Amino acid sequence: MYNLDKKNLTKYLGNKKSVSLKNGKVFYRESGSGIPIFFLHGMSGESSSWVYQLEGLKDQYRIIAWDAPGYAQSTAIDCDIATLAETAFDFLQSIGASNPILVGHSMGGVIAGKMAIDRPEKIKALVLSCTHWGWGITPGEPLISRYTKRLDELNTMNLEDYAKLRASKMISPNIDEDISIYLGELSKSVSSEAIKYVGRANQEANNLDGLSKLNIPTFILIGEIDKVIKADKTEILAANMPCAKQIFMKNVGHAPYVEDPESYNSIIQSIAKEVLS
Repeated sequence: MYNLDKKNLTKYLGNKKSVSLKNGKVFYRESGSGIPIFFLHGMSGESSSWVYQLEGLKDQYRIIAWDAPGYAQSTAIDCDIATLAETAFDFLQSIGASNPILVGHSMGGVIAGKMAIDRPEKIKALVLSCTHWGWGITPGEPLISRYTKRLDELNTMNLEDYAKLRASKMISPNIDEDISIYLGELSKSVSSEAIKYVGRANQEANNLDGLSKLNIPTFILIGEIDKVIKADKTEILAANMPCAKQIFMKNVGHAPYVEDPESYNSIIQSIAKEVLS
């Protein structure tokens, strides 16, 4: 199942689809049928980030992966995290994917967390993958350094060097070079608008109190050597969500869905079986 051609992972991806929403177009990929699982990518990703899930889980579930607003061809939106969450619900409604399991990775986890807080009755379970609750910074404050630095790198570096840098920050040092190249290629499609707009939404978000009160099945997935969302952030999240199950993945960094897709998919399958039983 997981012996995909790492030098040409895109050959497993079907054509993108799109829907028109009130805030513009959203592009996405999907595979399979049945209970929907909605994958929300991180800041250096897009729908193609989830190639192993689109291919590896399609025999059991309907796998949906969007290009978040501002990513790839999706329309950019200068908005807060609540509007991004509402856009995600509008997207799901438009494609007839009701009551999904949400898998939010990094930036996508902040959006998914807000979705769960605002409409817990609309989802079956929440998986927070290598993510956090937002930075809780007062609206209107300048963009924080983690985003201004990334913007500067995108705008001043050679695109190939930028791609290598982004990939190196995400994965563990022993990962196959072809996976690193693939992740780097995905980061090339991220616009400065996306970094600025979604970065601001992330820095002004503060989901912690809302997440601590969730009464739906919730799972916190942690990469052992994640250098992007570090242990201190994860520990605070876990401490404020005592009913959430923590799942640790060994020897992976910030992209476990491609670093160890077999284990990642097995975790998602186990979660789905648990919440659907």
